[in-house]
Amino acid sequence: MTVTEASRWTVSRVPRITQQLREDHYELLWRAESLRLFGDAVAGPPAVWLPELDDVLALLRSQVLVHVRADDYGLYPVVAVLLGGLRATATMAREHRQIVEFITELAALRGCLENTSVSPAPDVVQRLQRLAYGLHAVLQTHLEKEILLYLPVLDERLTPERAGDMFGAMARAAAKAHDQLRESTPTSGDTT
Repeated sequence: MTVTEASRWTVSRVPRITQQLREDHYELLWRAESLRLFGDAVAGPPAVWLPELDDVLALLRSQVLVHVRADDYGLYPVVAVLLGGLRATATMAREHRQIVEFITELAALRGCLENTSVSPAPDVVQRLQRLAYGLHAVLQTHLEKEILLYLPVLDERLTPERAGDMFGAMARAAAKAHDQLRESTPTSGDTT
């Protein structure tokens, strides 16, 4: 049983103030598997995996980048207060920057891959696989750390009023991220 499976089994039986946040994190963990599957598929013909790459990028833009923004502007400030300062969230915020860098690089590579009849150079295939597997690993570990480290602190120390403020800040940040995504009308080469 993995950490994720064990945590899910444990938390699913105990209603908590962070229950919806937990469910959202588990949903992202499940969806993050598409990165690993895409990494596996890149060895095949581009006509098969380019649509998968487009789906992965759509997921990353519409859900992962929104998650990052909501955490940065809603969740992490509250966790920092509860744990005594910004140092408590510094490594997680750094992982957010790395996740965004991975997404940016993956989208830039997609912009160079318009011809589905020609296989990309081996170094491009390697970069795509490294990005897919690397982003999968970072995202999975990051989400599991939020579930296992931050959410229990919130459940233990967060008042219902402060929880409402936090969820409101997260919702506003997510809405702003969605608006920015809509305004930018992303193409295959954009990340925002």
